[in-house]
Amino acid sequence: MLFTTHDLGTAHEICDRIVVMYAGQEMEAAPAEAFFGRPAHPYTRRLLASVPTGTGELRDIPGEVPSLVAPPSGCRFHPRCDDATPECRAGRPAPRTLARDHDVRCHHPADGALA
Repeated sequence: MLFTTHDLGTAHEICDRIVVMYAGQEMEAAPAEAFFGRPAHPYTRRLLASVPTGTGELRDIPGEVPSLVAPPSGCRFHPRCDDATPECRAGRPAPRTLARDHDVRCHHPADGALA
């Protein structure tokens, strides 16, 4: 079954596999455990860090959502990414397999769990 949501809490509870999209493109696809425990794409990491905590602190993702009419070249997240390089602006990354069933489209994926 395909379940589309912006609610990561619900996705955590009911999904076996998660695919995160940004500006109409797939960024990362992984089993739920890897998605929440070892996110690799900078957007996935920022998205998870922006989930409200019990303290009530709100954390957003700096920058602006790109236009879908005239999207940025390369990785669509590069204008908001702290790790972006000229390579990220030049071309969309090919899918990279990090582990079994865990793929990411990023020239510079993170390695390891969220702090």
